[in-house]
Amino acid sequence: MHRSVKFNLNNPYKPDEIVAQEVLVSDKLQYSYDKASWISLDAEFLGLNINRDALCSVQIASEDPTEVERQRVEIVYTYQQKVDEDLRTLLRSDIIKIFHVFSSDMPMLMKYFGTDIRGDIFDTKIASKIVWTNSQNSSKTNLIKSLIDPHYQKLEKGDSRWEIEPKNWSEEMIEYAAKDVLYLNPLMIKFEKIAKDRNRSEILNESMKTLPVLSKLILNGYDLDVYQF
Repeated sequence: MHRSVKFNLNNPYKPDEIVAQEVLVSDKLQYSYDKASWISLDAEFLGLNINRDALCSVQIASEDPTEVERQRVEIVYTYQQKVDEDLRTLLRSDIIKIFHVFSSDMPMLMKYFGTDIRGDIFDTKIASKIVWTNSQNSSKTNLIKSLIDPHYQKLEKGDSRWEIEPKNWSEEMIEYAAKDVLYLNPLMIKFEKIAKDRNRSEILNESMKTLPVLSKLILNGYDLDVYQF
């Protein structure tokens, strides 16, 4: 199973620049991450109940080793598929993992792949709560529009049939899924700069260290979100 889709978007690092973004869709990893220093992660599933709702796909963005300020994106289809051991290994690696709303994605990935998620974790929503306190809206769309691209428009495809085979996904679904990870690294860079300017780097870094433990608690049935502030 392999599919490639291209679409144009404003470069998340340089919003005035239009780039052609390729997205690979398969049931196993297509890229090597041996030289990657970070990956952005997002997932699609059938709902937010970790005991009921299946994982359908994992979206991954990383730096493009051939072009500066460009990213590679791939989507791994997981619904009723055999676990991809290369992806499990990637989750267990020391590479920085970037999320938005870790409390849904991390426990689901941990359950499906049967492993902890290792390496440093960064969550852009939590970062916004800690360093971007002049705004109460920490949705991904608002953060992108406020800090990266004021003309950004989110596609509305989150309620699509992600369990069907990717050959039947629309190109709009694939673009939606890809954009969910393409802006996470640029947002992390923005928040780390703001944290430094506002003398909040230490509290930001210490907060991110709690996410693996909180994910384990959620995975084990504890209903909590200590970052509701």
